[in-house]
Amino acid sequence: MAWTLPACRHGHDRRIEGHLHGGEFDIGRLRGLAVWQRIIGAGPVQVRPDGPREHHVIEGSYRGAAVRVVTVVDTPGGEAA
Repeated sequence: MAWTLPACRHGHDRRIEGHLHGGEFDIGRLRGLAVWQRIIGAGPVQVRPDGPREHHVIEGSYRGAAVRVVTVVDTPGGEAA
């Protein structure tokens, strides 16, 4: 998992962004997303179709920092790249 902490243009508000890689299996990525969903108190998962894959996105906060976590999974019937 890679996390970035980009500063806003004013240099005072920060957010954490991460992309879950969870190995080669979708189930591992979705389990990792569920863990982060609990940690950051995220609302429902946003699902964004992208061809044969879906981007699953959650947003919340941790210790005052906005957090966004994304993972990409194959849709049912989709093929892995």
